[in-house]
Amino acid sequence: MQTLQDVIKQGNAFPDPRGSSATMYYSQMYINGKMYNIEVLYDEATNTVYNFEYARIDIEGDIDGIYR
Repeated sequence: MQTLQDVIKQGNAFPDPRGSSATMYYSQMYINGKMYNIEVLYDEATNTVYNFEYARIDIEGDIDGIYR
């Protein structure tokens, strides 16, 4: 849960790509020294996390590649 809270507090916020009132937060995290993208769909009004996922493959380059 702490990881999701960190992404919500410090990640880059964008409107939900599917049009809900929730916000999609994007960030990066490290697991065993490897960088992964993580995204969290969070609705502050209801304090609900609707979805979260992280890329299980190593990423190369800038996080801009995950912005939609």
